[in-house]
Order: sequence, then structure tokens, then C-alpha cells
Amino acid sequence: MEEKTIVEKLRLTKFKEAVILDAPTDMDYFQHLPSYDKQLANKQYDLIFKFVKTLDELVVFINQVITDNQLLADGYVFIAYPKKGNKKWDTYVHRDELMPALKTDEEGYIGQSNLKFARMVALDETYTVVGMKEATKLKIKGVKKNNPSADEYADYVPQVVAFLADKGDLATFYSNLATGYQRVWARYIYSAKQAATQEKRRLEMVDILSQGYKTKEHFRQGKK
Repeated sequence: MEEKTIVEKLRLTKFKEAVILDAPTDMDYFQHLPSYDKQLANKQYDLIFKFVKTLDELVVFINQVITDNQLLADGYVFIAYPKKGNKKWDTYVHRDELMPALKTDEEGYIGQSNLKFARMVALDETYTVVGMKEATKLKIKGVKKNNPSADEYADYVPQVVAFLADKGDLATFYSNLATGYQRVWARYIYSAKQAATQEKRRLEMVDILSQGYKTKEHFRQGKK
């Protein structure tokens, strides 16, 4: 089966106002995207996609997007950064440094903004893509931490995404799950008190997802 393009993985064709910044000239990642700007205009977008080489460049740009209010409600900003061990650049961004550098809170929001860490996928052998959503509605609504359900573990979903980032298509598979399924996995892992138990459950999740099952219950029932 032919591997999906980044346009297909992230369903980029659904966005109406798109801008792609600093895309490599030697690769045509966006040939299936009908139209998009190549420079930021004085307007808001529902898709901003930028390539960077360093963590500092990533942080500066995200802060610029927030300050200039350039993202429409429910819009996404995707940043493609060089992964560790890439053969194209002598720079890379370590995924574990992302959330601290962006001052991400426990719910995935960046600083005091409405921009929320949403997903992470592999672009190719050179780049990883991290996505952040303008999530004003979600922030206003909030998630009650005393809610005795999987909802209370919504805060941990970004951590699950980050864990799966270097595991091929599993990050995409997980990110495409219904929100409830994502939270069930987060609850299963992070309800464990011991770090060793959490790690064991992460590996169990990887095994189940890699077989195409959405939940542990589906795995038990043999239902994909």
C-alpha cells in the first residue's frame, strides 16, 4: 500500500485559508493541495504550515502567530522540524523539549493562549510535524478533573501522542481515533501510579494499535 502524503495524513484539503511557509524546494509535499499562500498576509488562516530548523525558530514563530492572532477559530498551525538523526540538516529538535519550550500547561495549552497541542506525525525521514489547534471553545468549556470518566485524562492525550511520535503510523492512527477512545487509552496508562506500570501499559497499547485495534476491548473481542 502506498504511504499517505502529508496532505492526506492531516486532511489538509479541508482548510479554506491556507499558507505554507519555507517549504523545501527539493520536495513537493503539497502537490495535492489545490491552493495556498506562500507568505503570511494581513488576514487570519485556518491552516498555517511552516518548516523550521531549530527549536528557537519554532518557539519564536508560534509566539508570533499567537501575538498577531493569525489563526481562525478551530484553525491549525503545523510545524515541520528536523528529527534527531536526520541526514539533511545538522540541526534537529528533540520532541521532549517541545512542550517545556512552548510553556505548555497540563492540558496542552501554550502559555496563556488558546493554542493547544493537538497531534504529532512523521512527515518523512527528515521531518516530524507537530500540530496545534486554536481551541478557544474547548478552553471555555473546560474539562472537569473530578469527572469520574475518561474525560479527566484528556490532559494526558498530548503525552500519548508525543510517545507515539516516532512509532511510524501509530501516532496518526491514534490521532484519528475518536476523542473518547484517545482518552480511554490515556486513562488506562496514566491511572497507574507506578512509572513501571505506565510503561508496561504504553507498550501494550503500541502492540494493540499496531494490530489495527482501536481499544483494548476491541482487541479482546477481535473487532477492528
